[in-house]
Formats: sequence, C-alpha cells, structure tokens
Amino acid sequence: MANSMSLVTRLLSTKAPKSTPNLPVSQQAIPLTSFHPSIAKLIKHHLRQHDTGSMVIRNPFLLHKLPRLPSHLTESPSKVEVPSPNVIVPRFSRRAQKKMVSRYPLRSLPPSPVVDANSTTTVQTPQGEVEILWDGDPTPKEHKTPYDGRRLRFKGHKFQRQRSQREKELSDRMAGMDKLVADWRKTSAETKSSTRSQLPF
Repeated sequence: MANSMSLVTRLLSTKAPKSTPNLPVSQQAIPLTSFHPSIAKLIKHHLRQHDTGSMVIRNPFLLHKLPRLPSHLTESPSKVEVPSPNVIVPRFSRRAQKKMVSRYPLRSLPPSPVVDANSTTTVQTPQGEVEILWDGDPTPKEHKTPYDGRRLRFKGHKFQRQRSQREKELSDRMAGMDKLVADWRKTSAETKSSTRSQLPF
C-alpha cells in the first residue's frame, strides 16, 4: 500500500515537460523538396563535399567575378569567341527568378535584385539541419550614364536650349495681339468702304 501511494505521489509531483516554443517561419528549416530542382541539386552537391552544419554556396541568381587568369590560359586556339573565364553568369534570368517567386516559398530562394529574400537559409536534410549562406551581393547596382562624373553634362537638344527664348517671343507677340487684330479689322473696313462703288446700279 505504501509503495502504491509513493508511486502515485511521484506521478502527481512529476512536472510535464516544457514544450519548445515554435520558431518563427523565417527560422524554420526547409525540406529539400520545397526547393527548385536545380537549387536542390546544387545543395545536394555541396552536401556531399561538406559535412559541417553550415556552408557557403555561390548564389546562382547573381553574376560572380573571379580572379583574372594569366593571358596564356585565356587565349582560345580557335577563332570562336568563348565567354570570359573571369565571370560566372547567373544560372537563372530575371524573368525565371520572378516566376520562381510565385511558385516556390520565398525562404527557399537565394536573394537577388528581383528576389527579396534572406542571405541565409536553413535546410532540413536526412543528416540534420544545415545552414546555407548564399555568397554574393544582391543589392542592385546604380545605373550610370556616360555623363556621370563630368563637370559639363549633356547640354540638351537644340529645341530644348531655345525653348525659353521661343516662349518669351511668343508671350511678347500675344501681349499685343488684341491691338493688332483691332487695327487689322479697322483697316479692312476702311479699305472695303473706299473701294465700294458710288453708282446706284
């Protein structure tokens, strides 16, 4: 009887385990099935090479510049033009990136000037959670014109430069237009009356 009472006492005194608070959606791990197939393939490729809980992957949405190679390595033996080996073009165009935003979770996409996403992503893999840092600067570059940095900017077209002078001349002419019209009507009436025949027939 005493043993049963002590067992009941222990069960009643045992506190329920504290439930872990739910993480915000932005910090929850994303399964690989939620990624675009090409991005998931890229992540799997890096997972085979890295066993750590975090890794850096080159952002496939951005253009990346590599260190310049020696000239003897960049010369092509044929006359066919080849892309520069110092630049890695984005795997996905901006149009494709916009389509992916509407089809896949925003947290599963790398950041770019088109995609407003975080630079870090937590992926749920069979081995556990892996944090991915997308390498690259997603901020859009400032558009530059040929006249940036010059003291003398584009002077404008000829009709733009002469616009103020034309408007001034037009306003001066319109200022005396009422008097000019009245004088013309008076002169026309006098001419018409002077040329009228005085004969009754």
